[in-house]
This record gives sequence, structure tokens and C-alpha cells, in this order.
Amino acid sequence: MTKYRFKSEALDAAMRLIFSDEEIDRVLDERWNQDGASSFFFWGPGGLMISVDRNAVIGNPVYVRNVWNCYPQIVPPTEDLWLTQTTDNDYRILYWRKDAASGSGRWIDPNSSREALDSHVAAFRELPAQMPEGNK
Repeated sequence: MTKYRFKSEALDAAMRLIFSDEEIDRVLDERWNQDGASSFFFWGPGGLMISVDRNAVIGNPVYVRNVWNCYPQIVPPTEDLWLTQTTDNDYRILYWRKDAASGSGRWIDPNSSREALDSHVAAFRELPAQMPEGNK
């Protein structure tokens, strides 16, 4: 799961071949809020240094399809069933329901209709096409 993406899909794929999501997030977190940070420096194997211009990074965490999205930094864009990863590295299918009054949302267990603890969800993504929509 990651908080940041690169605008270019080719750059994003190349960086993730070399660095883990955690390494990318750590480098960007360290410099993101520094006013003078016009680029980010990544140190790879064998002393390889990669410099990425700030304009190449999508900085404010936004929902990205087909990857794990960090929760609560990013919230699901629609009311739907989502595959969630919990803080104890378990996986659950939960329903995201928006609260019209407050504009926020909450996680609901689709089998029991009970609210799931918000603090236990670490990340979410859409259900894979072959996965049945329901906790089996």
C-alpha cells in the first residue's frame, strides 16, 4: 500500500521495481512539506541515485485503482464493497457507507450489518474480478 503515486505510469512501475512502497513513502514524507524541496532523491542498490522532480509526484493522497490505498488518508470514492486490510494484516470484505449528514463515512460488515471499527482498517482496494462479493 502506498500514499503516493507518480504521474507517469512508466515511472511509477520502474520505481516500484527498485523500491518498496514503504521506501517511496518514507522519502516523500521526509521532504514533502519542505518548501525548498523541488526534487526527491532515492538511493538504490549499488549506489544508484535517482532524482525525481516534485512535479512528477501526485502529492495529496488520492484514490488509485488496482492498488492498496492507505486509509484514512484516502477514503473510498463510492459506496460499495471493498477488500480491506486490517491493522493486524488480516483481510476482510467490508461495505463503505457514506453519511449524508456529516459527509464522512464508515465501514459496515455486509454479513452482520454491524459497523466495523474504523481504526482497524489500514488500507482498501476494489475487489478482484474473480473474488465473490461476500465474506466466505
